Amino acid sequence: MHKVFQLPELCTVVEVEPYYQELAAIVTQQQNVEIDASKVERIDTAFIQLLIALEQNLQKSGTQFRYGKRSEMFNNACRILGYSFDPQS
Repeated sequence: MHKVFQLPELCTVVEVEPYYQELAAIVTQQQNVEIDASKVERIDTAFIQLLIALEQNLQKSGTQFRYGKRSEMFNNACRILGYSFDPQS
């Protein structure tokens, strides 16, 4: 099963908790995940840390994780923080 997860426009520490709950459910369901970050206009370190933790947990369980569409703001924030990923693999 494949799940596309749409990130909101604002991905900040304020939004981490509600999205943590939703993403944690995806991990327990062991669904393949594609993150759509095309609408992201603002993202902070806390939210990127959430995505990194999600990626690591899914990889440990053998579940596929990838990024689909990404906004320029998302790409720039990840680059600044040193978070690299396989683009649209």
